[in-house]
Amino acid sequence: PDLHGGDGDTGSRPHGDDDAWVEARSLVETIDADELTDPLVGTERLLFRLFHERGVRVYEPRAVFDRCSCSRDKIKGVLKGFSAEEIEASQENGEIAVTCEFCSTTYRFEPAELQPAE
Repeated sequence: PDLHGGDGDTGSRPHGDDDAWVEARSLVETIDADELTDPLVGTERLLFRLFHERGVRVYEPRAVFDRCSCSRDKIKGVLKGFSAEEIEASQENGEIAVTCEFCSTTYRFEPAELQPAE
């Protein structure tokens, strides 16, 4: 890590009282709106201008994708960790349905699929 984590306690004071947070906010408030949209003021230059005294490290960019990593096998693995009582309680109309909150895919399982191998 390039920047010290600050001097705030974990939970006893709000972020506003943490010296490192106050410093970062003060520096960011010096940015003009034009600098954020000016193609001649690159991200690295702006970061260096703001935080050069603390040190700046720029990593290789990574693409950000809006995709889910859920799968039937992953969900099944989680359900196999349930107790027999939890599996029984999770059934609706003789099956267990799990809907991913990210991608809205619904996975359906027969309770027999979730029994431990004997």
